[in-house]
Amino acid sequence: MTAKATNKTEEVKAKNEIKECFIITPIGGSDSEIFRKTEGLISSVLKPVLEKFNFIPMPAHHINEAGSINKQIIQRIINSELVIANLTNINPNVMYELAIRHAFGKKVITMAEHGTKLPFDIVDQRTIFYDDSMIGVEIVKPKLEIAINSILNDTEIDLKISNPIFDAINQFATIQNLPADQQDGFVMLMNRLDKIENFMGEKSNRREGVFLKTNNYVAGDTYQVKVNFQSEHKNRFFSLLSSEKWRRNDNVFQISPITTIKRGEDSEMSFTIRTSQKDLLHSFTNEIANNGFANSIEVFPVN
Repeated sequence: MTAKATNKTEEVKAKNEIKECFIITPIGGSDSEIFRKTEGLISSVLKPVLEKFNFIPMPAHHINEAGSINKQIIQRIINSELVIANLTNINPNVMYELAIRHAFGKKVITMAEHGTKLPFDIVDQRTIFYDDSMIGVEIVKPKLEIAINSILNDTEIDLKISNPIFDAINQFATIQNLPADQQDGFVMLMNRLDKIENFMGEKSNRREGVFLKTNNYVAGDTYQVKVNFQSEHKNRFFSLLSSEKWRRNDNVFQISPITTIKRGEDSEMSFTIRTSQKDLLHSFTNEIANNGFANSIEVFPVN
């Protein structure tokens, strides 16, 4: 066989090589709901999508190699080309393993079931939210495909990696390289920039987090509330509004009749709220935001 033919064969083998995608995920006992949900996500979503890219999902409980399981997990977290982290319920082991991946500045795709409240330090990281249902499976698959394709084919992604741990490591390294008399000033500058960045993040509309355009609540006022959300989540939104927690018959918190306008794939719902306790209004809007299905929330005082 000629050298040219050999190279061609090796190229075909490389294209057809099946690689592991390590899955950082809560596991639970074999008869637990957590375990069933995890296996359902892997078999119904991750496996079929990853196969399109010549990957197979490999969570820790599927590893069948001899030796230290902890070392095998950490090696995969650090060395795997592709890692997906399931942040549902914010499992401590999952967050620890995600931190290891972050510390090495490696690519990672994060996912979470709707309703998961992300910790403040990763709330600005792009996360794919999904519904644990048959229709949810079909909705999340194309989103995951886009994320995987972006990571595997973006040659400049290493220059764009940003996460709380990796950014802190880079800042520390930058500071240590400065002359001693400049280090304190640089630390103050970096802290100030972090505060500005956090402030701007709070003002922007994010899918994960609090999306209020105004929060100048005054006790006893009436407020106009507009919520833009994905139309597919209309029933979930109505269920939240109809809960006994918010459908009260006293003068403390009242929701007026609701109007809904469909705008393409999204819907906009408007209603008024009268409350004598500003903390209740803040809790109400936060609950909508933390459910993960709102695009934006606007709150305006009614004169």
